Amino acid sequence: MIEKNEVNAARLEERDIPFIVGDATEDANLMEAGINKARALITCLNSDADNAFVVVTAKNLNQNVTVVSKAETESSRKKLLAVGADRVVIPSHLGGMNMANIVAHPETLHFFEHLHHRYPNAFRAEVHTLNEEWDDLPLGDFIRARFHGKAMVIALERPGGSVEFNPPPETLLQSGASLMVISNQAG
Repeated sequence: MIEKNEVNAARLEERDIPFIVGDATEDANLMEAGINKARALITCLNSDADNAFVVVTAKNLNQNVTVVSKAETESSRKKLLAVGADRVVIPSHLGGMNMANIVAHPETLHFFEHLHHRYPNAFRAEVHTLNEEWDDLPLGDFIRARFHGKAMVIALERPGGSVEFNPPPETLLQSGASLMVISNQAG
């Protein structure tokens, strides 16, 4: 982690989290943090312009790094994607969606919170993006291979953007498709 604020850096040290005191927009700090061998980088600076600068710098130093950035506006989200961010999150948008879901569907959120509280680390929800190894193979094969047959596929999003909810096991897969899966944590 690269932290500019020394008070925040002291908190990281108390929690035994590795860090560098410095500016994440500087090449030298990204190099010291190991950007050249990093698989992923998350940039959540206060300024969208600074986040964009980190995205460009990180991608120049390691073109294979996956970069997730924070943005404040939809306009900034589009610009961050344009300069190389792989994913961009607008926290206020996510928070607003969560609040709307609490009001519109409180029982759903309550149910998941209850399960998570009662059975911590028992299950996880994750998205799997498929590569060409799964082309033209049935979904059931993927679930057996990756989760020993013990997972629930909530949705399949195809490369063109169409979505199929609760796809059957005989559904043929293709590279670039994404699966939303709920599985046992140990799976």
